[in-house]
Amino acid sequence: MAIGALLERSRARLPSYGVVTAAVLLLALWAFTIGKLVNAWRSDAALSHAPLLPLLVAALLWARRDQLRQTAGGATLGLVIVFFAGALNVLAGWGDIVFLRSAALVLMLIGFTWAIAGSQAGRAAAGPLGL
Repeated sequence: MAIGALLERSRARLPSYGVVTAAVLLLALWAFTIGKLVNAWRSDAALSHAPLLPLLVAALLWARRDQLRQTAGGATLGLVIVFFAGALNVLAGWGDIVFLRSAALVLMLIGFTWAIAGSQAGRAAAGPLGL
């Protein structure tokens, strides 16, 4: 009986298949843009600090983990943000504007968080993800 309860608790902590699928799709969608960002970080001395930003974002999200755990379900506004970010990515791709593609990536991360975890978690994650 104790093993069953332990398994249930561990399953509750694992992310759902939808979250994992969304993360994999997001990574596949943005691989080109992330590759361009990494190349820019390596070639421009003014951006040499940029590889540390994902670590800073991870630390800030970890610090807000209690707020992020309080999910109330998805929010429709998150899907609107994801749609807007996708349109921005397409427009930035047509115009070959790397900055707008980066901004679209940040908006899409915030939108996915908002859509999956709800508005409270979306607001808690928006600041760190905006870095």
